[in-house]
Amino acid sequence: MRLTLTLVFVSVLSLAAAEDSQAQFTNAGTWNAGGLSPYGLAVGDLDGNGTLDAITATRGGANLWVSNNGSGVFSAGQTLTGSNNTLGVAVGDLDNDGDLDAFFANAFQNNDNCNTVTCQSNRVFLNNGTGSFTDTWNDGIAGGSWDVKLADFNQDGYLDAVVANITGATPSQLYLNDGAGAFGMTATALPGIQSQGVAVADFDGVNGPDIVFGDGTVLLNDGSASFTSSSLGVFGSRARTGDVNGDGNVDVVLVGNYAANRVYLGNGAGGFTAGSVFGVTNAPRFDAVLGDVDNDGDLDLMVAGYTGAYLFVNDGSGVFSAGTTASTGQFTVALADFDGDTDLDALRTGPQIYWRNDTFTVTVTTTADSGAGSLREAITTTNSSANGPYPDRIHFAIPGAGPHTIALATALPAITEAVYIDGFTQSGSSPNSNALAVGSNADIRIELDGDALGSGNGLELSGGASTVRGLAIGRFPSAGIRLNSDGNTVDGIYLGTDVTGLLDRGNGGSGIDLRSSNNQGGGTSPAARVVSSGNGNGFTFEPGANDNTFEGAYVGVDASGAAALANTNGFLSNQGLR
Repeated sequence: MRLTLTLVFVSVLSLAAAEDSQAQFTNAGTWNAGGLSPYGLAVGDLDGNGTLDAITATRGGANLWVSNNGSGVFSAGQTLTGSNNTLGVAVGDLDNDGDLDAFFANAFQNNDNCNTVTCQSNRVFLNNGTGSFTDTWNDGIAGGSWDVKLADFNQDGYLDAVVANITGATPSQLYLNDGAGAFGMTATALPGIQSQGVAVADFDGVNGPDIVFGDGTVLLNDGSASFTSSSLGVFGSRARTGDVNGDGNVDVVLVGNYAANRVYLGNGAGGFTAGSVFGVTNAPRFDAVLGDVDNDGDLDLMVAGYTGAYLFVNDGSGVFSAGTTASTGQFTVALADFDGDTDLDALRTGPQIYWRNDTFTVTVTTTADSGAGSLREAITTTNSSANGPYPDRIHFAIPGAGPHTIALATALPAITEAVYIDGFTQSGSSPNSNALAVGSNADIRIELDGDALGSGNGLELSGGASTVRGLAIGRFPSAGIRLNSDGNTVDGIYLGTDVTGLLDRGNGGSGIDLRSSNNQGGGTSPAARVVSSGNGNGFTFEPGANDNTFEGAYVGVDASGAAALANTNGFLSNQGLR
């Protein structure tokens, strides 16, 4: 048997989180854009039937909206004439009548600015609620607009607009909705801001929505649509916002044009700190969107550019790695659940391709031993679901702050299909972020308790290639986890303790009982930290358990790393080690 260990005796062997989850996209073919070649997209229920439709921004042709039948099948709706050099579009209820209207950001067909040619005015089309749009208003400004976002900047109850202009002649613009009976908006220039992209979010938690442009300009709102300006110091193409590191604050991702993408982590007070840099490319990028495409509880990034569409997967801390890639060039991408299966699909333009997300996720919603929403039911369901290229997933969304104890009356069924069980999807939980010498600060909210069992293990992995993380597993007669199959990963988990990692909930056999090969609690990430203490054995290696790799866990101590919480044996091998 070959076993790789990295130890800091007595305490430490670490299991690291290999955040290898991916969205399982299927190319479902082209979608019907009425024979046109859209440049931009916005998504919403445009005809009031409860399904998510799309509306296009078409450069060199008419705009139109496409109707979704609820299963990701699209048919062309109304063609919107009078606006045919459009680069950006946003939808929202601009006239407060309960349906979604459209604001089109217009430029020129074959030029990126308006210095030598006349650009079209930006326009608003109002919806009657059934998907019938009327050209209602235009700004009369030939500004060369690339992107638009809607928000109530002056807090008067009506949606306003901010538009990113790239031409040097006309800066970006703020449009305040007059809220009058006859729809209108009043434009205000934002001097010195030329950008391809704009995003809106509340960066400081006060005074309503703020603004960030792709050129790195941040505008903090005083609540009346007057802004204080600062800069991130880096010029990008598109700006996108969301909480990428899970700390509750809004962050910014600047998408690089012929350059890297850059993360700026918000402090909740309107300030930002430079974060990860990733995805360097020597090619144009036209659009980007944040969304949890792999259903792991954090925001991933999909980028559309000249050389293709790229998915960058977030590890939960705002660090992104490359995932799925499409080799064909793309203008824009929109993420939404177009087929009603609760995950995010991707609608792309240039060419028009619909990527259906076939990631299969079952969510645990109760601490009950059995029945709908239980962990037992989730395991039974994923066992009966044939996997695609990636494992099915089991997530947790049990109501209440927790921690939540799932007290089992009988042993759970063995896991026979690859599955990714992620306890850190439970609200309020978070993986460890401390260095190895400091102790674990993981906030685990899900505990599996086997105290009532006469025999059995906590989790038994018999299908191979599974991952278990974010749980506390204790008081089982045999092992907390038994690995009967190859290629599994166990990380970010407490075996033999309560959810704090401080109290003894020892398993009678082992924390982990290995009866297979090529398993990993591998890597150096703090989020991977495992505690296996208070058990009969911290780890047991049975005959046939070869080529298993573990590094950096706490063995025989509690989660602080400072107090003893002994196993009978730290490591027990029933065959020779070499």
